[in-house]
Amino acid sequence: MEDQSTDVPARAALRRWVGADQRRSQAALARTIGVTQPSVSAWLAGPSRPESHHREALELLTGIPADDWKTESERAVVQRAKAIADTDLAATGS
Repeated sequence: MEDQSTDVPARAALRRWVGADQRRSQAALARTIGVTQPSVSAWLAGPSRPESHHREALELLTGIPADDWKTESERAVVQRAKAIADTDLAATGS
């Protein structure tokens, strides 16, 4: 079940990045990473979030970590898997 929460740190960071320089526009950012301006607008407003390859491109261009687009429930899944993997590694001595 997908988390419907769209409160992710990257959304506010991207708003600040776009607003910090008059030369930065949604349209220019969209052209640079190969999406439409309405896509960028939806990322800024929510609930939409960029796909993983766009998150990586945004990280390169803006410095906003790609992981900052993950929701709390997505982060929790990764943390649970990491805890299990760490436990398994400790048990096997690897």
